[in-house]
Amino acid sequence: MSLLTRLWRPDPEALQRAGRVRALLYVLRAGHTTALRRRAALALGATGAMRAVPRLLKTLAEPALRDASATALARLGATAAADPISRFLPDPDAAPWAVPALEALGWEPPPSALGAWLRIRQRRWEALIGMGPPAIGPLLARLAEPSATQAAEALRALGWEPTQDGLGVRACLLLGDLEGAAALGPLAVAPLLSAEADDDALLAALVSVGSEALEPLVAALDDPLHPRRVLAVRALGALRLPSAVHALTPLLAGSDPAEVSAACQALGQIGSASAINPLYRALQGEAPRDAARALAQIGGTKAINLLIGALHRATPPVTVAAIRALGEAGDPRATRPLLPFLGHRLSLVRLHTTLALGRLGTRTAVDELSLRLLDDTSGDVREAAASALGQIGDPRALRVLIA
Repeated sequence: MSLLTRLWRPDPEALQRAGRVRALLYVLRAGHTTALRRRAALALGATGAMRAVPRLLKTLAEPALRDASATALARLGATAAADPISRFLPDPDAAPWAVPALEALGWEPPPSALGAWLRIRQRRWEALIGMGPPAIGPLLARLAEPSATQAAEALRALGWEPTQDGLGVRACLLLGDLEGAAALGPLAVAPLLSAEADDDALLAALVSVGSEALEPLVAALDDPLHPRRVLAVRALGALRLPSAVHALTPLLAGSDPAEVSAACQALGQIGSASAINPLYRALQGEAPRDAARALAQIGGTKAINLLIGALHRATPPVTVAAIRALGEAGDPRATRPLLPFLGHRLSLVRLHTTLALGRLGTRTAVDELSLRLLDDTSGDVREAAASALGQIGDPRALRVLIA
């Protein structure tokens, strides 16, 4: 930059009023700041001097000057600028200046990709659909931008069928077609996890992907967003794939109750014996109730024996969780180990023991339950004892039930 350029501080607006086109062209070419060059471009547009068109066309190549140059060219009525300006339409950042410039120049969009892009940027969807097949490519590209629902609707109106790729999945999700997205296979898993829809509907869609969803769902367990992780855990449980157990068991040691709870429930649904020991350890964690329930769901001698063992070696919340789980498991082997807890000092423990024995339905518990009905200090326990005796249906209980 010359000393003269550095020292000269031109005023483009003053130069425009004085009709100093040559000076403005110099400032546009060699101005010492971008802001000054932008002002020179706009000033040239106000001069009405067509000899400024070649220089303004050249400055379209400079990102910082494009909008000012396009605006100036439109003001000059330089129709030769329409095609160069239209090439910027696929860029969403260019739309605010390219569209007004083309409209000012009276550019009539041809049935081509660039013509379709103008209609997209103008949001003239009916005119766009009227273009037919040339509109499909730009519409697919538009799907990658925010707020693309209308683009997806236009594609559907053009008869486009979602393809088995990311754009196909996005189109389905924009249209609210969760089943259609899931039908495109495992590549739909990550978008479904991020979709804004009812969790149960998303879960159903993820499950419909089938076993191919395993890998992306396992990968989602490391997602930074909590709702996505929990939904991925739920989906792995609903798929009931034993191969998911190794990925779910580390979550049992986590500190997030919702995530631990979801992992317990998922492992219970899967029902693999390989999850028994991790679930037993999880009884001391953030979600003892869910861990105990999962052990009951898995069932079998080992799981039942561990729950029975937990009755005597646990804090009251874990004891209650184990008692409830044993009742839900329906294994009569739990009856005798549960009976001593009818005399527990905590009424909550006595209450859940009573309810569990009623579910188990073994006559061995009738005498002890009758005592609870007659003598327990808690009205809730007495009411539960009456209900449990009714469930068991032993005639020996009639005397206390009608007393």
